[in-house]
Amino acid sequence: MEKRSDLKNGKKEIAKKLLNKGIDINIIIETTGLSEEEIKKIN
Repeated sequence: MEKRSDLKNGKKEIAKKLLNKGIDINIIIETTGLSEEEIKKIN
């Protein structure tokens, strides 16, 4: 389970960086597999 959590945290870090670069949220959803809700909680 720890690996799954680490992977999710890594995806969230990437999503955060992409958001900060102004990348469209739909592209982030598509590439990371995170939900819109998860991404919105990051920022």
